[in-house]
Amino acid sequence: MHVLLEVVSGPHVGQRFNPQEGLVWRFGQTEWADFSFPNDTLMEEFAFRLDCRDQRCLLQALGSTPTLVNGQPADELVLSPGDRLFAGETELLVTIDGLSAAPESGDDAGQSDEGDGAAAAGLAFASAAELAKYLELDNEAPGIAATASDADDLVQKLGESGDYVQAFRVRAYTLGQVPAVIWGCRVVENVYGGELDAVQTRAHQAAMRWAGDPSEATCRDAERAAEHAEHEGPSAMLALAAFWCGDNIAPAESPSAVPPHETLFTRAVAASLIQALYASPDPPPERQFANFLQWSAEVESGERPVQGTTDH
Repeated sequence: MHVLLEVVSGPHVGQRFNPQEGLVWRFGQTEWADFSFPNDTLMEEFAFRLDCRDQRCLLQALGSTPTLVNGQPADELVLSPGDRLFAGETELLVTIDGLSAAPESGDDAGQSDEGDGAAAAGLAFASAAELAKYLELDNEAPGIAATASDADDLVQKLGESGDYVQAFRVRAYTLGQVPAVIWGCRVVENVYGGELDAVQTRAHQAAMRWAGDPSEATCRDAERAAEHAEHEGPSAMLALAAFWCGDNIAPAESPSAVPPHETLFTRAVAASLIQALYASPDPPPERQFANFLQWSAEVESGERPVQGTTDH
C-alpha cells in the first residue's frame, strides 16, 4: 500500500506527504507533528493522525476542532482513494495505491480478530510474537513475546528480563520514526545535560533538525553528522537513526537509490538509549528504564517536548 497526501489548497499548497506503511503519523501545526503545517494558523497543534497499518489507512481526529473528510466531521474513519481532508485552512487529496478492501463500518471496524491486546496496541500484527518476528528480535525475546498480550506488555517484559536494547527497539517502532528520534533526543538531553562535546552536540542538533523537517536535505545532514562522530556516541546514533528514516541510504553520489528497511531506525535509537541508560550508576538501570518509558509516553502524547531544534 502506498499513501500520498497532496495539499490542494491552503498555505502549504503543492506540498506532498508520503506516510510510510506500517506506522502511525501525526499531522498538525506544531513542529512536533510527524507532518507539520506551521503556516496554517487555524490548524490544531495535533489535528489528526493516520494509522497506515494492517492494509488500511485509518484517520483519527486529535484536536477539538473537527477534521473533515469530504466535508463531513470525522472522529475516526478508514480513508479511501480520492477522499479530501480538511484541517484548519488546509485541504489534502488522498491517493492510495495497492489498498485492499476497506473494513466494514461499525463498532468493530479497524479491530483485530485476535483480541483486544493487539487492537489496543494499534499494531498491524495479530500478536506480540508476530511483532517480535518482524523486528527480528533474538535470544530470549521470541519466548517472552509469546507470553506478552501486546506491544506495551512486550516492552515491559523485555525490560524485566534485562533485555533493554530489544525493549527499546519495540518501543521505538510503536512510537514511529519522528517521535522515536525526538524521544531519543529528549533522553540524551535529560541524561547528559550540557555535557555533550562539540561533535555529539552537532549530531544532536542534526537529529533534531531532521525531526522538525524530515527532508532529504536534513537526512543527509544527519548522515554527515553521524559520520563526523565516527558513528560513536548517543547523539551520533540518533543522527544515524534520522538518516535511516529517509528514502535512500545509498551514498549521495550513487545513481541507484537504496531504501532502508522500515525497522532499521529502531536499531540506532536503541543503541543511543542503551548508552544513556548506563551513562550513570544513579539511578540504576531498572529505574532509569522506567524513566525512559515515561518520557516516551509524554513524547507520544505531545507533552513536554525537548527544548529547541538547533541550540542547546
